[in-house]
Amino acid sequence: MPDLRPPATDLDATVEELAARVHDAWVEHRQRTGWKYGPNRDDENRTTPSLAPYRELSPAERELDRVSVRATLDGLESLGFRVERDASAAPAGIREQTLGEVDHLIARGLPLPAYDLTKRWLAAHPSDVAFRLRNARALRRCGALRGALSVLEELAGLPDEDGEYRGLLAAVHKETFVRSFQRGDADAGDYLRRAQRLYREVFDESQGKKYWHGINAATLAFVLGEEGGARELAARVWDACEAVNSRDDYWWLATRAEAALVLGRFDVAAKAYRDALKIGGERIGDIGSTRHNALLLLDAYGADAPDRRDIEDALRTPAVIVFAGVPIDRDDTVQPRFPSAIEPRVRAAVVERLEHLQAGFGFSGAEPGAEILFIEAMLERRLGVVNVILPWPSSQYVATHVRDRGTGWLERFQGLLGHDDKPAQVHHVVSASLGVGIDSPVYELFARQLSAGLARIHAEALGTEATGLVVTEGRPGVSTGEIDDLVKRWESIGIRVSDDNVIDLSTLTARNARGGAVARRRGNPAAPARGQAVGVKAILFADVEDYSKIPENRLPTFIEYFVGGIAGRMGVKPYRPDSLRRVGDGLLMVFPNVRDAGLCALDLVEWSAGHSEPGPDGETYWSRLGLPRAMRIRVALHAGPVFECMDPLTLGPVFEGAHINYAARIEPVTPGNQVYASEAFAALAASWPAPCNEFGCEYVGRTSLAKKAGEYPLYHVRRRT
Repeated sequence: MPDLRPPATDLDATVEELAARVHDAWVEHRQRTGWKYGPNRDDENRTTPSLAPYRELSPAERELDRVSVRATLDGLESLGFRVERDASAAPAGIREQTLGEVDHLIARGLPLPAYDLTKRWLAAHPSDVAFRLRNARALRRCGALRGALSVLEELAGLPDEDGEYRGLLAAVHKETFVRSFQRGDADAGDYLRRAQRLYREVFDESQGKKYWHGINAATLAFVLGEEGGARELAARVWDACEAVNSRDDYWWLATRAEAALVLGRFDVAAKAYRDALKIGGERIGDIGSTRHNALLLLDAYGADAPDRRDIEDALRTPAVIVFAGVPIDRDDTVQPRFPSAIEPRVRAAVVERLEHLQAGFGFSGAEPGAEILFIEAMLERRLGVVNVILPWPSSQYVATHVRDRGTGWLERFQGLLGHDDKPAQVHHVVSASLGVGIDSPVYELFARQLSAGLARIHAEALGTEATGLVVTEGRPGVSTGEIDDLVKRWESIGIRVSDDNVIDLSTLTARNARGGAVARRRGNPAAPARGQAVGVKAILFADVEDYSKIPENRLPTFIEYFVGGIAGRMGVKPYRPDSLRRVGDGLLMVFPNVRDAGLCALDLVEWSAGHSEPGPDGETYWSRLGLPRAMRIRVALHAGPVFECMDPLTLGPVFEGAHINYAARIEPVTPGNQVYASEAFAALAASWPAPCNEFGCEYVGRTSLAKKAGEYPLYHVRRRT
């Protein structure tokens, strides 16, 4: 994957190149004033060893040039300047290579990294229409329909000779219809009609050549009840496909299948869908889109749809698996649960279940034993993509969970997650502790919560559901311990774990009864200090955009009416933060759950925006008080383990920790009157303690946080209505 603007390595390389140029310029200046190279410094004869080429300087001398370059770049940034790469300076072919990579990621059902890639490119080349369209397509595949529509609205009016813009706009309208219909909105059908008109327009303009738009127009006409017109269009599409005859092209096969379904030729459609799937390969996202249209048609047919199951099976979405399993025992374990002797049998059982489930995406920890076996088995699958969630950084996890299981397991762990200069085989590694490395059971539970939530988010983007798979000792409701408790938690949030998806270790060993396994040793946990407790909380950080521009003499008014207004709303709302305090010009609130934090954040933004609307006299509520016309509040949300302490000064509860600071780093990059959330908040909002139905989290992309805190995935929080 071409890395367009990496936060560290690209900057380091640029600094090094500029440092060499600074040195060359200095050498040229010295030589013009009569200085020459000499082994020793001699001011009288004007000789110095520093006139050597940059590569021959000592490390200390090269570092001086680097310091000068970094100071210059920081100075430019502090003065409000930014450095952008000129599109014409990009290496030859990199644009086409990047476009291809984006298309590949979207087709594979990985729209989040595809969006990240388009966002990086557009940061340097904001006027690149092809990338803006792919940016919108990735957002649409992520389920962020409002975000996709916003991008497309910015492109309205530009030439669209190939119909790509209108086709994508139609797709957004089509999916908006599905959501509106599910909510029972009275105007849901309007979105479908807009989409159908756009698809038909592009198909007709192409004189039938763009058959993929034609089949969408036919399908939506059928769903709208225009059966005759739909079948007339489908017949034209079928003929257009026959004229091309591209039997090795996925979309050609999928289009023929859909045309046959509109025409009522169910047996032909089922076979054509299977043919498409055979060459679909890794195109999970494209298969999901095809399946979506097929289900729309089958629902429109209703009870008159024969062979529905055959068509659904032909387009089955690869399963999203959230996994947990017991670790392998050390050699000195007295009463083993998972002895090394049964590893081949456990592996075979995992492989069998993954094949039966048609697994495509996995979310798991990486402890030696069942979890590493799961990761290895997933990566051996043709469509296997694995995300690993660890409770703390990988290096510390090795010390607490991996090293005492032997060199073999350590090498397998490092081979999967990457080590030194070897890249990771897994798709993504998440650290629940933000790199702090606190060894606490709370972080292990938090990692499990993140795993389940991220699996649900990914499954929703693919239009399917997450499935649980565990390797444990005993059956659900019979066994005890962490895995059984986890299964209960999964099922409480809608992640089903069938009996077949519980691999029982007791059936794979010589004994059939569960023995009392000796508790495994767990490193040296750093227990919280006396009087402190660690728990997972939702964190809200907010401040007012351009607070510094409020006149000095109006600050008392700001405190009385703006801060006082927030205090008044907090008093009448059902949500109650565990802690609320002002931090400079900001507000920090800590909530017991993500639902309350999300609702409070949205309420604050809507209240602030409402008071910024002008009245009949053109004035706003704020301007009448002598404050800025629009008071735009920025709200950031995060969730994670925090320390709860007693503040010796106020004698009230106070929460501290890296996750508090992380929320504060999100707020400055949040647009005014918007709510942005971390990946952890989005994951918990999709799962723990129950999915939040009042609002949704739409993916924004990987964003550089304030104060050089790093680059992390962020989500836009919106009400579902």
